[in-house]
Amino acid sequence: MPTFFLAVFISNAIFFTTSCHEASNTNQSSMDFTNDKCDTITKNDFFKIAREVKQKMDNHVIFTTEKSIIMVKVYNTMHQTFIANDVERKSFIEDYKNIFLKEYLAKINKQLECSFGKGMTVYSKKYDLYVGIGSSFRCRDIYTVIN
Repeated sequence: MPTFFLAVFISNAIFFTTSCHEASNTNQSSMDFTNDKCDTITKNDFFKIAREVKQKMDNHVIFTTEKSIIMVKVYNTMHQTFIANDVERKSFIEDYKNIFLKEYLAKINKQLECSFGKGMTVYSKKYDLYVGIGSSFRCRDIYTVIN
């Protein structure tokens, strides 16, 4: 029984820390996502965007800020279970993640003026965007993918 209470305490502490971090980095309260912009696209459209971005990454293109934000949103979305468990595209997803991490992450962090937050999250206050996996993503950090 004490293990159960400890687990509840730890999960509440993590939620509180994450909520406070998000609230401190935005002008909205941690529970108010009414201004959170969701870009909803189909799974096929998502992978079309991802392929276009990856082709440019493979060719070492220097991205504009707008295109860098798209690159980050694609990367973040690839960590969502619905996409990450796509068996048919597993190799593509891993290739995208690898090139993003090895060749673009440092450039993106500099371009988007990112800094480290609590729990080693990477956040761009200027563009209100989280980069990479964290405890959770807001709509603006990912694409909302539907079938």
